[in-house]
Amino acid sequence: MDRLRQDARLFMVPGWGHCWEKPANAPDDFDPLMAVERWVEEGRAPDIMVARRASQDGKGQHSRPICSYPSAARLVAGKDPGDYQSYECVSEAAAR
Repeated sequence: MDRLRQDARLFMVPGWGHCWEKPANAPDDFDPLMAVERWVEEGRAPDIMVARRASQDGKGQHSRPICSYPSAARLVAGKDPGDYQSYECVSEAAAR
């Protein structure tokens, strides 16, 4: 698995369809190509990507981390669920 992670990463994005179709509550600010560009040009492989969505009142943003498989985002107890920094990426088995 470590050898594979040198060349490939999988990020599952909840709410996004196969061809970028998405329901209204899915992130509207998410650019995976920027992460790929940094990886190719600077050698910085992504472990997380941040997806953002404007709040319903339009005055703020909600953000979530998208963790590299097999990890999944888990909210740290007592933290703000609208801020990606309130989450930790944990192995899929530990997230259950």
